[in-house]
Amino acid sequence: MDPWTAPLGGETDLPAFAPLRTAADALGRLAAHLHGFDGTLDALHWYAGDTPPGDAPRLRVQARSPDGRLVTLRLCTVDGQPLADVRLRRAGGSATAAGLLTPVPERGESIHRRFAVAAPMLTDHVPGREPVLTTPDLIAFLEDTAADLLRPRFTDGVSSVGTWIGIRHTGPAWLGEHVDVTAEVLEVRGRRFTFDVRAVVGDREIGTGQVGQTLIRT
Repeated sequence: MDPWTAPLGGETDLPAFAPLRTAADALGRLAAHLHGFDGTLDALHWYAGDTPPGDAPRLRVQARSPDGRLVTLRLCTVDGQPLADVRLRRAGGSATAAGLLTPVPERGESIHRRFAVAAPMLTDHVPGREPVLTTPDLIAFLEDTAADLLRPRFTDGVSSVGTWIGIRHTGPAWLGEHVDVTAEVLEVRGRRFTFDVRAVVGDREIGTGQVGQTLIRT
């Protein structure tokens, strides 16, 4: 039995999973606030911690697009400690990828690319340490790989732009090393694509997370 999934199936109750119960409680309260919302959940960010949400967590608008279709809500404890951010997109429009890509990628399709770490990609901001690949350049590798799955499928006048980044930079890469990147389609929603991405040097992971690409007319 997988030790990570067993507790979720109710077969094991480990004290170490208390943060999951705290998260479930907080998000259940958030869902109650959003009952009847006509739209989709674009992104969710949970702020790690064991602090219970309390009896009266606060919900506030953290950001809103000019047209009101996109809104980020923040769930906080009474004393202002953030619990979760949720980005919502109101219903509206019926744009799809059909006719923009040939063919439209399906969930699970993946692509692999290899990048060489060059001198302009390095940072030496840590005194006494060898320069390493910058986080912006790692993100560029990940985004470029995801976009490369879409580019050969563009129809005339179509391109894509990066619209979501959720990356953890988990390890260093040094000058002359090769970074292998894999991007796998996680979700297709209209013109928006979310990819699971992972970067490794040999058998050592240096980055993981998700990126998003959205199709546009040029």
